[in-house]
Amino acid sequence: MKRNILLSAVLLAAAFGAWAQGASAWAEVEFAVGADVTVLRDNKPLRIDELLGFRLEQGDQVQTGKGTFLELRLRPSGGVLKLSENTVFVLTSLAGPSERGFQLVYGRVRAKVDKLARGNTFNIASDSVAAGVRGTDFGYDVLTARTDATGVQAPVTRVYCFEGSVIVTVQPAPDAPPSELKVKAGNMVAVERTEGTLVPSLKPLSEDIRTYWIQNDFSGSAKPSGVIDLPTYARVQSNLKVKNAAIFGGVVLVGLGSVLQGVGAYAYSSGDPVLGLNAVAGGAFLSILSLPVLVFGLSTNPVLAGD
Repeated sequence: MKRNILLSAVLLAAAFGAWAQGASAWAEVEFAVGADVTVLRDNKPLRIDELLGFRLEQGDQVQTGKGTFLELRLRPSGGVLKLSENTVFVLTSLAGPSERGFQLVYGRVRAKVDKLARGNTFNIASDSVAAGVRGTDFGYDVLTARTDATGVQAPVTRVYCFEGSVIVTVQPAPDAPPSELKVKAGNMVAVERTEGTLVPSLKPLSEDIRTYWIQNDFSGSAKPSGVIDLPTYARVQSNLKVKNAAIFGGVVLVGLGSVLQGVGAYAYSSGDPVLGLNAVAGGAFLSILSLPVLVFGLSTNPVLAGD
């Protein structure tokens, strides 16, 4: 029984640490034109009372309607994404600064990313095409184009670069090895399906893409490491939840540590010194672990956090 208590406490501490790490990265709506937005979380639409400052989590799917453009700020690592109208976009991975991945189901997106540290990743993928960067300004389209010959509509993928460079990986067919192309500033890769095979072609950046993003450029504050000067109500509320969760978690760890030390003292006095010393050590570990969690919670300012 005593050994089960010790094991449960350690597992709870590990689970809390994993939760805290998973909750440390997110995206928020920093700028919006229009309000035709749907966010699906676990395949259920979320209620959006205030769009600016709305917090997006890993796994969320964002859908924009006609005339609606969104800029998403990645927190806390920096970087900004602009979703065009009529776009379906998924935040597939927000494990932190070291791993950020997204899926473009349909539409257009543009990204500005600071130079990444070695080992960090930032990529946007569609069905069989992926674009990875280490710091750049680039765009990604998955659109439907009508072919001249047959009039049949088929998706066309385009990855293009304004600054820096992009590595584009194309899977031509399920049984074919992937091909990799480096796209430098001022160039693009167009990927079209021909007789069941995806065929990439490297070419200069087309004028229609350049014109489109001049007309729908980032807002003035959209720099990779930029911040919002005045926090929104939604952000303050979100930061407050993080603060309270950290304080609660720290208190729980302190309580578990005290219980374990009490169990250890009892076991030691009852003639089981091994279990007693192990339980006391486990309790001390949990108590020490609670200190940074409590310090983080107590020192977090909901108004300034995330800036």
